[in-house]
Amino acid sequence: MLEHSNGEAIAECLERLEGCIGRIQQIVADHGSDVKSGIGRYRQRDRGVRFTYDVTHQVALWLEHALKDDNTYRGFRSHCQASVQALQQTALHFLGDANTAQQSALAASERAGHVGQESTGLL
Repeated sequence: MLEHSNGEAIAECLERLEGCIGRIQQIVADHGSDVKSGIGRYRQRDRGVRFTYDVTHQVALWLEHALKDDNTYRGFRSHCQASVQALQQTALHFLGDANTAQQSALAASERAGHVGQESTGLL
């Protein structure tokens, strides 16, 4: 897990990852300034690495803003939240949302190129 997310930390993480899995072909990430900086630093060594913008987060924000006053959407969100709460009370709770520490670790791994924690053991 990254304690501080900045361009230098992201670049170093990518270099460690490369040491474990070999040459990185493509990095999918958002346009956070720390992420872009880190990927830019990393790509100075290897310009052949493709950087693909992951627009899903931005699209979700746009949709949420566009639908914020829509009753059907609000009902859907309410139903989803109730389902999560109900799931947390069952033996299947491990399938629900990750806790804050897990979310932070996942966010760090996603910033470093959408590489899962378990597969690399780096983050």
